[in-house]
Amino acid sequence: MTKSKNEIIEELGLDTLNINEYEGKNFEVYKYFEGEFEKLISTNAELYGMKPVTFYIDNSTICNAFAIKRNGYNIIGITKGYPILIGNKFKEDFFDGLIFSAFLNNESVSDGFASLYKNENFSFSKFMLDCSIHFTFHHEFRHLLQFNAIKDKTDNHLTENCFERPFDLKKHILEYDADKSSANKVVLYAASILRKFGFRTDGEFLALIYCALGSLFITRVLFNYGLVGQWQEPLKPNPMKFYTKENWHPHPAIRALNLLDSFNVFI
Repeated sequence: MTKSKNEIIEELGLDTLNINEYEGKNFEVYKYFEGEFEKLISTNAELYGMKPVTFYIDNSTICNAFAIKRNGYNIIGITKGYPILIGNKFKEDFFDGLIFSAFLNNESVSDGFASLYKNENFSFSKFMLDCSIHFTFHHEFRHLLQFNAIKDKTDNHLTENCFERPFDLKKHILEYDADKSSANKVVLYAASILRKFGFRTDGEFLALIYCALGSLFITRVLFNYGLVGQWQEPLKPNPMKFYTKENWHPHPAIRALNLLDSFNVFI
């Protein structure tokens, strides 16, 4: 008999956020993220024939996301710090101040940005937020696919924050693969937006690609350092020295180049 989400959460002792304790803007943000993740899970779990996948928002202010395989359950989670922090990076009024006249000295791309901006049905803010959601979901879902490909029944748990740990080549490969896969999914999402809004020019598509790439870089930075409560007390993360054979995660610079490589065929 399949257990309910609440039964799984209770069995595993997960510290979940109670969205109903919030109101106003924060309630709307959390409900939006929950709804988008649940929709992506519904589509992709069925597509890949995976056992039911449980999503929850962890009651932690650290900006983080994670994938868990425990007691046979597949779990994707984000912390309550992620939706608020990433949402504050993509506020609508920020894009009102953009200047398109000489973007990269490329008139086609500048015209593309201007065309997107003039479209009343298109929102830079929502698009970049949704790119972050798609990237985060597909990264964690890729980890679940990796976990389920392992023959033994070992529990697995991977998070996005960078911590100093003993070098593990296998985990480097898993993260590199998840970054590459999720970046490719975001490119496909950008292409779907191109079709949805009837954008037709190369400049419009490139403008979408640049915005999507920017969203991924910002998301990756926030996850790398687990920035906490930045809307109240800005933190200054200490950049790590470059490394290749240390920790569980590849160095942030390597991960950034990996993301860029997924987009370079378009830019």
